[in-house]
Amino acid sequence: MPVKDWEKFEKFVETNDDQTQKQMAVKWGDCSRFTISRSLKKLGFTRKKKPLVIKKEMRSEREKFA
Repeated sequence: MPVKDWEKFEKFVETNDDQTQKQMAVKWGDCSRFTISRSLKKLGFTRKKKPLVIKKEMRSEREKFA
C-alpha cells in the first residue's frame, strides 16, 4: 500500500530514523520494506552509510600495531 499522507510519513521517518526499513514497515503497517524504500527516496532521504572517519581511525590503529 503506497504512502498517501506524506507529511505524516515524513514525521514518522524523523522520529524513527534509527530503525531499519523493515522495522519501519512493520511500525507503519500494511506495507513492505520496498514501499518504505521507495517512499524514503521520494522524500529525498538517503541510506545510512558508514562514516569514513571510523574507517580511517581503524586503519591508523592497525598501523600502530604493525
